[in-house]
Formats: sequence, C-alpha cells, structure tokens
Amino acid sequence: MHSTGSRKSRPARGAQPAAVAVRNSLLAALRRVSITGSAGRFQAAALIGYYRGRISVLDKPGLQTQSCECYRFIRQQYESLHAQLPRLLSGK
Repeated sequence: MHSTGSRKSRPARGAQPAAVAVRNSLLAALRRVSITGSAGRFQAAALIGYYRGRISVLDKPGLQTQSCECYRFIRQQYESLHAQLPRLLSGK
C-alpha cells in the first residue's frame, strides 16, 4: 500500500498548473487527517497551494518526484495509447 503522501501527489488526470476542486469521492480511501497532513507538507515544500478544498499545482516536476511509481507507470501507458490513437481510429 502506498503512503498517503505518494497517493495524494499523483497529479489529477489532465491537471495543468490550475486549481482543482477536491471532492470527498475523489479521496474516499483516505482519512481527512491524512489528506490535511499531506497537503500541508506539500504546501510547505511549495509544491501546491491548498485552500478550502482547492489545490493549485505550483511545482509539477517537484510534485512528480514525490509521487509513487504508479503515476509514472500510468503516465507511460497513457502516452503509449495516445500515440496509437490515430492508427486505432483509422481502423487500419
């Protein structure tokens, strides 16, 4: 099982340096105390801005270095499939 910090540091799908609203359903597997603690550590490290349930990514490369190996694996799979998309859509 991954630590709360590494799970929370996985960027939201398609997240750009913009604010993301955090919903309870998004982080259902985590306790609120864990979320607040991780967000506080990431904010203290200037990786994110966190205020009233909204997260702003301030340092995407820094946040990626804090993420677990799942982020890198999922990102590689996404990029591989995205590169194949034109061929898959053309039916060839």
